[in-house]
Amino acid sequence: MPSFHNITKAYSTFLIVFIFFSILSLFENPTLISIGQQSIDVLLIMSLIFVTLYRFSEKLNLQYQYQIACLFILLAVFYTYSYFLFKTEPTFQLIIELVLFFIFIFSLILIKWNKRDLNIISSLVTLFIIMFLYQWITLDFPLLKFKSFFRNPNALGAVLLVFSYFLILRTLYSNHITKIFNTILILITLFLIYSSTSRTVWLSLLFILLAWVIYNYSYNKFKYLFPVTLIFSLLFSIFYVFSFNTVLGDFMDKLSKTLFGKSLYSGREILWNDLFNHSLNAPFLGYGYGTNFNEMNSRGQSPHNMYLQIMLESGVIGLIIFILVLYFLWKMLLKNIGSTAAQLSAFYFIGFLVYLNFETTIFPASIVAIGIFQWLIITFGTNFKEQDLP
Repeated sequence: MPSFHNITKAYSTFLIVFIFFSILSLFENPTLISIGQQSIDVLLIMSLIFVTLYRFSEKLNLQYQYQIACLFILLAVFYTYSYFLFKTEPTFQLIIELVLFFIFIFSLILIKWNKRDLNIISSLVTLFIIMFLYQWITLDFPLLKFKSFFRNPNALGAVLLVFSYFLILRTLYSNHITKIFNTILILITLFLIYSSTSRTVWLSLLFILLAWVIYNYSYNKFKYLFPVTLIFSLLFSIFYVFSFNTVLGDFMDKLSKTLFGKSLYSGREILWNDLFNHSLNAPFLGYGYGTNFNEMNSRGQSPHNMYLQIMLESGVIGLIIFILVLYFLWKMLLKNIGSTAAQLSAFYFIGFLVYLNFETTIFPASIVAIGIFQWLIITFGTNFKEQDLP
């Protein structure tokens, strides 16, 4: 019978492959979309098998693993309760999918990532970047709203953002020649992000850079960057709604038009205001998982805000549990902050907290392929075996 080490090694390899296949769910081609969605299903089933084997073969030996496991169980129970409490025609499919996704996230912190895993991921990222660049060239070098194979430019921008993590990490661990090649790939990635005209991605990159600056300036201040950024993100949602048609709001709108050629206020402020009002009607339990805000507002549009979506589905209680999960993941990164992988994961973690103000990506009832990569990046540095690298 193979050792559990070999099982973990095989699982991480298949995990990486199917994670990249999940990107196809964001493409325009219906056949590729189907392959991507099926890959996500395989991922969830694989993670269930892996965590079950881990439960009977190994012990939770990393600090905060127990807390995170308990919080995921609590979150799953709470989501299930609120779902069946408020849904008139409940179905087990959504809840099963959500529970399996929690198990998938937890499986990521059980893996001891290493040089081999990073090389595999970086190689696949390089392949995708070359494909995107080739299409950009064949489309006559578009500089606005380039979307490559995706359904919209924002999806491409988000994929390039998560790809940049692995390119930067591989560059930091590379020798001179490989470092030059990876640096070129990073520059190409940034240029393709520019061509996608994704403001949210640039804002995330700005906060990633800010996190790096603060870390190098003072680690003691950096430790508090998670709660500060989270509070900023939550307050921003309120500010965004109530700053509309104010002097400050008009200034920010003009700045957005100057930098990105887009208005800051695109009607989202109306959606968020409606969502606030709906959430006040069920402030503690929400309306149940999978609640589609598109059907609750006259505009028929998504709010594109993960925090507000969680509050709509599970109320203040669900949002608090979710924040606690993020907090303990942050603590795991700080515990391993001596490694370059943990540092970079922490920087991107901060960027993702800001990103979630404008997109719904980290749960299955959203743009889940992006969320899968975001969870992978956050957890990658929690248990990375740096000593295996050259």
